[in-house]
Amino acid sequence: MSETLKALRKRYPRYAEVSDEELAIRIGERFPVYLERDAGLREEFETAKASAADRRKRMAEAEENAAEPYQEPPSTVAKAGYAFLGGLASAVADPVMGAADIASRVPGLSWTPGGRSLQTAAQLAEPLSEAGLGASTVAEVTPGNQIASEIAGTIGSGVGSAAYSLVPGVGVIAGPVAAGLQSYESTRRDAETALRQAGMSPEEARAKSFSIATKAGLITGGVTAAFNRYGGKMFGKGVERTLGSGVRKVVAEDIRKGIGSRMVVVDCTPSSSDESLVSPPMTRAIS
Repeated sequence: MSETLKALRKRYPRYAEVSDEELAIRIGERFPVYLERDAGLREEFETAKASAADRRKRMAEAEENAAEPYQEPPSTVAKAGYAFLGGLASAVADPVMGAADIASRVPGLSWTPGGRSLQTAAQLAEPLSEAGLGASTVAEVTPGNQIASEIAGTIGSGVGSAAYSLVPGVGVIAGPVAAGLQSYESTRRDAETALRQAGMSPEEARAKSFSIATKAGLITGGVTAAFNRYGGKMFGKGVERTLGSGVRKVVAEDIRKGIGSRMVVVDCTPSSSDESLVSPPMTRAIS
């Protein structure tokens, strides 16, 4: 403590409850002459002023931060993770559910041992499919890099599809079939939902969605099979090895969406004058 502050406190006891910083600022601002006479007081004054300025700055920043609404920081890793899980689950579960749906439409097939096995497998695959849809939905609304999310979804779908291509003895056939069934099931589900929202009865929507989904599945399965058969000749063995069966299926699905989108819209065109069935929201949901 400077000599000036000591003398002031001794002479004026009422300043006992005033801090040294505050007292130094008061004296320095009201009686600058004391700063010239007492180097210790001048140092206390400058230190106290700097400390007070720093406190005011921190308080202003705290008030500003409190006024701003909290925003969840983007999480590209979480977004990509959900997209990967969504693609993986869909690639594994949807072919089984698609096959079971087709079998259920064939009279008498549901009662055969094969038909019953498909229905049992579909019941087991349904929770996985729903989990995949949930993960994909979460990925869409999670902040983060959209390109990274789409790549992760493609990789997940490729990993799930690769399992069918590795079936011993029938992998060459199972891969394209699984790709077609996955496309069938995802298109059927979206189309049936859109048609029912547009006002069709459940029976009509189920029948119409079957027609739409069948064409979509054939396109995807056909393109996947062609890629498997002729990819090496068209692009070289190196490219064929680089594009694994799962990735080739995803490429085929993208081609299907581009080629088949117009066909889907045409199939949804109602025979009556109700134009709501070909509204943009339904078209987006299907394609």
